[in-house]
Amino acid sequence: MPPTATKAELAVKRIEMGLDKPVLVQFAYWVKTTLSGDLGQSLQKRQPVAGLVADALPQTVELASSPC
Repeated sequence: MPPTATKAELAVKRIEMGLDKPVLVQFAYWVKTTLSGDLGQSLQKRQPVAGLVADALPQTVELASSPC
């Protein structure tokens, strides 16, 4: 949200993100979705995080496995 967001806009975003729920409910939802492969949406790139990780994985493995 931009720094100029209104209180109403912030309230709507909190509900969209589930931040209006108790912390234990938020955590249970996170565990459930993460274990099912849903890593959520990137706030910056507005794309699924799982796809971004999958795109970067080959380069990460190559860098991690290369000798120093």
